[in-house]
Amino acid sequence: MIDFYNAFISYKHGPLDSKIASHIQRKLEHFHVPHKLGKKLKHKKITQIFRDKDELPITSDLTETITNALEKAEYLIVICSTHTRESFWVKREINTFLKTHSQDKILTVLTEGEPFEVIPEELLTQVKEYTDENGFMQRVKVPVEPLSCDYRMRTSQADKEELPRLAAALLGCSYDELLRRRRQYRIRRAAAIIGVAFAAVVAFGCYMAYTGKKINDSYIESLRSKSLYLANESEQLLAEGKRVDAIQLALAALPGDEKSKMPETGAAVRAITDATSAYRSNSGASYTPIWNYKTEHPVSKGILSEDDLYLAAMDQSGNTYCWDTSSKKLIFEKVGEDDPKDILFLGKESILIMHSYNIEAYNIQTGTLIWEYETPDRTPIRDGDVLYANHAVFFDNGNGEVVRLSAKDGSVKDTYKVLNDMFLTSIDCLAVSSDGKKLAFTDSALSFGSVNIHIFDTETLKDYTAELETMFIVKISFADDDHLCVIANNDMFNSSISFSEDLTYIQSGYMQMYCYNSSNAKLAWETELEYTDVLSTTNTLYLPARKAVLFYAGNAAAIYNIGTGEKINDYLTGSSIVSVADFNKNDLPEFICRHGEYVFTLNEDSNDLGSYSVLCNNVIVGLISDFIYACPSGGNDIICYYRYLQDNEWTEIDCYGGFTTGSSYQVSYAEDDLLIIAARVTDTYDVRVSFIDLNSGKLLSSTDVHDINYLTSNFCIERVGDDIYGYFGNNIVKIDPENETVRMVDIELDTLDTVSNGKIITYNILGSDLKIEVYDIDGTNYKEMSLEDVEDISIAYAYEPVYIEQADSVFLPIGRRVFVANLEKQRIREMKVPDNWIVYNRNDFNMTASDDGSLILLSDSNTILVTDDSLKELYTIRCYCKNRFNAIFRNNILYVIADDSLFLYDSKTGELIGRHDITEYGIGTAELIFDEKNHQLFVRVGDQVSVFDTDSWVEIAFVENAYCYHKETERFYVYSYLVSTDCMTGYIRHYTTAELIEKANKLLDGQELTEETRSRYGL
Repeated sequence: MIDFYNAFISYKHGPLDSKIASHIQRKLEHFHVPHKLGKKLKHKKITQIFRDKDELPITSDLTETITNALEKAEYLIVICSTHTRESFWVKREINTFLKTHSQDKILTVLTEGEPFEVIPEELLTQVKEYTDENGFMQRVKVPVEPLSCDYRMRTSQADKEELPRLAAALLGCSYDELLRRRRQYRIRRAAAIIGVAFAAVVAFGCYMAYTGKKINDSYIESLRSKSLYLANESEQLLAEGKRVDAIQLALAALPGDEKSKMPETGAAVRAITDATSAYRSNSGASYTPIWNYKTEHPVSKGILSEDDLYLAAMDQSGNTYCWDTSSKKLIFEKVGEDDPKDILFLGKESILIMHSYNIEAYNIQTGTLIWEYETPDRTPIRDGDVLYANHAVFFDNGNGEVVRLSAKDGSVKDTYKVLNDMFLTSIDCLAVSSDGKKLAFTDSALSFGSVNIHIFDTETLKDYTAELETMFIVKISFADDDHLCVIANNDMFNSSISFSEDLTYIQSGYMQMYCYNSSNAKLAWETELEYTDVLSTTNTLYLPARKAVLFYAGNAAAIYNIGTGEKINDYLTGSSIVSVADFNKNDLPEFICRHGEYVFTLNEDSNDLGSYSVLCNNVIVGLISDFIYACPSGGNDIICYYRYLQDNEWTEIDCYGGFTTGSSYQVSYAEDDLLIIAARVTDTYDVRVSFIDLNSGKLLSSTDVHDINYLTSNFCIERVGDDIYGYFGNNIVKIDPENETVRMVDIELDTLDTVSNGKIITYNILGSDLKIEVYDIDGTNYKEMSLEDVEDISIAYAYEPVYIEQADSVFLPIGRRVFVANLEKQRIREMKVPDNWIVYNRNDFNMTASDDGSLILLSDSNTILVTDDSLKELYTIRCYCKNRFNAIFRNNILYVIADDSLFLYDSKTGELIGRHDITEYGIGTAELIFDEKNHQLFVRVGDQVSVFDTDSWVEIAFVENAYCYHKETERFYVYSYLVSTDCMTGYIRHYTTAELIEKANKLLDGQELTEETRSRYGL
């Protein structure tokens, strides 16, 4: 953070003021200060001028960045024009500056108008204090005129005569002295130019070569900065769900071809990796943004066709769009003309566009107008006036009649006179049954006591009427052909109110629902629903298999038996419900809520909900199908989310995967060209061990190990010398990769036994004596050691010991102490550790050693202690770690993984070389694998792998669900699952940057950057 600014420029963001503000900032930061002023100046030069380039919303407070800049600025420069006094933010910035500075530190620049007209009133007066004749301190306002710089003249003249006034104040010298020294400087400079002209001609060639190189270096560095900026913006857009823009910016951050001078930065590689979902495998439902359906103006409505093959939208300018959801191509577009009001799918291949006085039907594929219907007497079309059911279009023509149009050609098939007295009534809330045989409506949506509910039979032409005592009808809909649902509100103004995305006034509201028999308009049952969040939508959803109806309003929903009205389920969502669907047709509704929650019901027998906060915030359009579509308020695109997105090049291997790794029921071990996977067989105590050839990517064989005891206590595989062992529960199995066999060994692990690097270790504390037993995994090389009369030792604070092969010693942490048992010398010593050393639990103690055993590292997750065979402290490093840790000594560098950071230290001194961010996801011990050929480091924690570019030390990829990385075939072997108890094994190749670019272009399929995006990012 910058601690000092020479000045802060405050201005209203208009064309003239912005231009002058930018010009003055540039001129002041490049202002030449005469050398001979020397010690007379407060500052030797002007280095930092703060100017906010973004217009701030009037409803916001000053940002932390601006407030900090005002506090750190020595002067405030106010650009004054005829509009300055209207600026809310200029006044706010002046008042904030005066909290920490005196008024004489404020300078003004005149761009137009007279000073008393354009200078803010706060700067035209100043409070003075004086002592009156009675000895009391008095405060009065007196007029003042701040130091002003006049830019109402030509810019070149103002730069020469007026700009030095500002510079003199900032430098701390007089205006006259500054002008005099600048004139002397120009004279000396002219003489110097003449004197060196000849030498300049001689040195010109060398200078041009040197300058050319410097310019080229500067140009490359500017391209590098641009790449980093675009990569960062790509990641931000991806987080907002704008995947298409994210891919395009990631491509722009990378060299487009061999001729491009754009450097390949690690940040850009990571951006395109994330944007293309490279290396991604399924991890259950993930709800990932995969596409953006863009509109020219903010979206006002979005709809899906019945078969979900088409997505249509209308923006706030009335433009209509329709996309093919499989190809994601825009196949129909209609510019908004004649004030379009609404859109509606007409069957599978057509779309209706409703205007103020006419209806148009278009073929989606060809874009041709199929038919057009003009309302009689230019009757205006209102929202909800046009409905589609059973291959017909129903329209309220405004004179008490409902017209049925042919969906095929728009011809009038029937006209139903449903209201005779039109003097005081009109058709409102029109609804039609799915078979098109019944119409329902009210003769007034708003009343002062009661409303008539009408059900009109189009076959018998009979009207059935029910009087409902209510104030306001919200919605009428047919649940099925036999039941009509009416949603009403008796207190429509008493509800929660959203003032902004951050502030909502919460107050309970109630919505009533009435269910009528559609054959006679008799009330079957009624209910009331209480909600607390903002009322985004309220509606019903029929659940046919359960013969029930879902009623929702605000953040509340309930399911009722359609015949009896008995409440079956009662739900509360996180925020207000935007839309509901049952796309699986399993009668388990799913919700999209306004704060971006995707909520689903778990089963019919409970009120429990599952909720993922994965969508955009402030959702106004939400649609549910195999994909989820959401659009934020004011958004120019509809974001498409997919539930099960994975890398399309993921290749499955026919191998039993069992449970998800990390659950203690699946483990893997890889070396050379073999991958071994051990997984518990579902619902048994057997363990299936599978052998996979890493070169061919094929399963070699599988072997089941039966009747494992205490399966949850141990589950791991490790190499011990020439053999590979699996520890499953209390059992030890020997794995023979060459013969692809697995057999149980005779030794069983006791509950007090610890397995560490091929040794079985048991320790016990009897009074003040410490006893340690150690033997090999095959039962040989038994060693027993003891240490007597150890004070303040308790088994309650003892943790799992670690065997370090290089030191041939067992390290045992007990509370704040560490004991070391040397197997060769068969003796136990206590190691001196720092005073702040403490181990909180079994996972806090970590150890490693250099290959030659000359350096040993211990950590308690707060402090790293490095020692040698003398066990004396060489140095310590403070390194807080909670979830994951490991360290490796390599080429005189100590690499440390601690939670979300990779640290590099000098292994001899412990001096920090660098710190780099790493994605924090897994928990446990980290494994570091170096790939010298590709200049990469692979950090594996559990089943997550981070890939670092060792030139830039940027994490360029993050791979989840990983078994291993195979260098020879350059593949990541990973698992994928939709259900956590059914893993599928497979692999994904390690992509080059060129392959990632190709992958991105295939995903875009010709989609280009919009002009708005190009302009915003300077592309």
